[in-house]
Amino acid sequence: MSRFKFFDEDESIHVENKVDAEIGEVIDSEQTEPIILKYRCEQTVATKFNNVITNHATTKREFHVKNKIDKGNLIVEVLLFDNIIQINPSNLSEAMDLFSSLDLIKCNVTVQVDSETGKINKILNYGEVLKNWESFKKNIKERYSFLRSSSAEIELQKFIYLAEAQIKDEKLLIEDIHAKLFFDLFFDRYLVNLSEVYKPYTLNYSSQLFEGVSVPLHVSSEIVFEKPEFVELKKQSKIDLKEIDTSNIKKQYDQKFQPIVGYKFSSYDFQYQVRQVINTDLSLIEEADVFLAEEVKNNVEIIVDYKLRRIE
Repeated sequence: MSRFKFFDEDESIHVENKVDAEIGEVIDSEQTEPIILKYRCEQTVATKFNNVITNHATTKREFHVKNKIDKGNLIVEVLLFDNIIQINPSNLSEAMDLFSSLDLIKCNVTVQVDSETGKINKILNYGEVLKNWESFKKNIKERYSFLRSSSAEIELQKFIYLAEAQIKDEKLLIEDIHAKLFFDLFFDRYLVNLSEVYKPYTLNYSSQLFEGVSVPLHVSSEIVFEKPEFVELKKQSKIDLKEIDTSNIKKQYDQKFQPIVGYKFSSYDFQYQVRQVINTDLSLIEEADVFLAEEVKNNVEIIVDYKLRRIE
């Protein structure tokens, strides 16, 4: 499963009831009133060539979430309530606007959670997602109907083709949703089994520098602090270069980056660190800090700093 895709009208949630029931206590109930959650997330992404920043993007998002149990299944409704993006250089802003608008379709979902992994296993409003995509596709075709440059038109058609191929395959869409850091952090094992969150695991990272390259990350967890209702975890990963297609990475580097950087390929590295606070009473995430860095040492690097906070 791919993970961590970074480049990726205001609505409101009407809430009639809030409940204090813990998910762990109601998991076997036929149906429960929803637990209402709100999160704000801030992400900074920077790309460096020769240790000099060449582009920089900041994203601020607010998510509204409803958790409930229905016939023994955990159902989660997610609404991307606010979506603010700033990018430098500004000539990249129009492309970012397209991806941002597309996320309003992908991120507004009602899903069923896998009872073993805590990940999404089904999109319950998938028909609505498809309908919204068709409207979006029609609108952007009309918006860019003025295009005269054949290369620009080809790029737009490529964007539409790739997005549609992903959205019209529910499995691929779920993978892409999980590639967004909020969903990867929120939908995790703590939702269904708190004892599992301390165990080591492996996830596959989809490279942001090299197309089609998957990087297995072997993640270990350490308890930093705990009290009855909270636990703070520190997670960090290691990579094994024997598991990575470094020949493909070098080939792509020579074609894509060496003409810009000038220097020959050095070595590939990746860092992944997470600080996470989990509410063990309610089985929900309270906050998280994520640091990601992928690089060909001293030559090209992409750095991500991500902060998630639950708000009232």
